[in-house]
Amino acid sequence: MTEMTTNTHQAEYDDEIDLVELILNLWKEKLTIIISTAIVTALGLIYALTSTPVYEATLQIESPTASQLIALNNTQIIGVNPNSAFSSFLNILESAIHKKRLIEEEKPLLSRLLNKPEADITLESTNLDELYKVNYPNLKKQKNSLEPDIYTLSTEGSDRLIIAQLLNNTIKLAAAQVIEKWRKEFDSIKTATSQKITTDFTLLSQDIKERRENTITRLTEDTELKTKKIQDQLTARKSYVLDNRKDRIIELEEALKIAIVLNISQPYTLSRMATQSSSKQVEVNTEMRNQQDPLYLRGSKLLTAEVESLVKLPQTTFLDSTIIELQNELQQLKNNREIEILKARKNEVAFDDTLQGYQEQLRKLSETQFPNLLISFQNSTANSPTQPIKPKRTLIIAISICLGGMIGLFVAIGRIVYKNLRKKST
Repeated sequence: MTEMTTNTHQAEYDDEIDLVELILNLWKEKLTIIISTAIVTALGLIYALTSTPVYEATLQIESPTASQLIALNNTQIIGVNPNSAFSSFLNILESAIHKKRLIEEEKPLLSRLLNKPEADITLESTNLDELYKVNYPNLKKQKNSLEPDIYTLSTEGSDRLIIAQLLNNTIKLAAAQVIEKWRKEFDSIKTATSQKITTDFTLLSQDIKERRENTITRLTEDTELKTKKIQDQLTARKSYVLDNRKDRIIELEEALKIAIVLNISQPYTLSRMATQSSSKQVEVNTEMRNQQDPLYLRGSKLLTAEVESLVKLPQTTFLDSTIIELQNELQQLKNNREIEILKARKNEVAFDDTLQGYQEQLRKLSETQFPNLLISFQNSTANSPTQPIKPKRTLIIAISICLGGMIGLFVAIGRIVYKNLRKKST
């Protein structure tokens, strides 16, 4: 029993690792560790010294000033503030359309940067996300409000000059696209506004023309109605005058007969007739007292002349003042000046303030052109970087030393274990 216990403890002791012996054995394998560390470190150093350095160019971007947008806002067609302008700029920078356009326009630079022929610089062969990167800052609290920190644009490459130039060209191209976007919006709004004003102008002109034609029609109808009424009055008046003329001739002829019977050839007065003494004359005087101014007293000569004058007077000749007045009114109605003026009017604009206002708006709109804008979204140009960001030589060497030491240590331990196993097997 005691012998079995002793053998068991001996086996457990043999399986345990003696740290002192391990350290001594590792010391004996120090050359292996040193050589492994030196080899790996040398490889890391060679990689650090021979790998192509990668540089990073950065550029600070910012919103334009309000003064740069005054000319655009003064057109009163579109309005842009610095924040909305910067937002449009950022959207364009991140759009695939802008990056594709950048590839098309900057093929010489990208060819030199990527060491490819220009023919090989295509949309399919180029990673759009690697052209540049927009660095959005975190919001920081300043004076009880959240304000953005600095926005930057960055790109990486092995040629310091090319990546700086690429960033500058990217900013210029994006700014040009923002301006082009505003120009399209300006032209679209201007065209739509012009079309609306033109439509309103046309509709109002047609409405005024229709109202003018309606007025002409109404005035023409009123004139025709007045003309017919006056013509009816004139016809009735002429008939009345002709009837009176016939009656007058009959009356004068009867008076002429009486004057001839009474042998009155010259006009007589009432006093002269009263002094005559014949009974026949007394009867006449009695008749004269009963009738005022009998016609036969005018005498046969005067009555004969008047009858002849009335008989010879043409049927179309009227000396009646009412007829003359009605004829004058008819003549005036034939030439209605208001209708003539309305028919002769060619330009409605001169007689309507609203049309004049539309015409003035169209004139100002046609004179308003998209301004020449100089918009800057950067406070400085990108400069060539002086220090590469890759590879980090110090870090590579440090990692190489650590990795070499670990590899050497594992190799040494492996050699020690191998030697111990050989000893036990013998």
